[in-house]
Amino acid sequence: DGPYTGQAFREDFLIPALDRGDDVIIVLDGTNGYPSSFLDEAFGGLIRLGRWGIDELRRRIVVRADSQDFIPYRDRALAYFAKK
Repeated sequence: DGPYTGQAFREDFLIPALDRGDDVIIVLDGTNGYPSSFLDEAFGGLIRLGRWGIDELRRRIVVRADSQDFIPYRDRALAYFAKK
């Protein structure tokens, strides 16, 4: 809920960067955490759009967690790009 949703992040940042052909590096550190709904909308939402395949997204998006506290969030985000 609110203005900083996973959907807003996907639509305002991820999709425009991917449409420009940019590779994307996302650093997750420095927040109070990420609810699963944010990660699902941001990363799972890209898969559901069907505009990019999983292999392409795995090549073009790097999700980083430099702090140990954020590694679980990184792993959850990357799980959306795992082969099913």
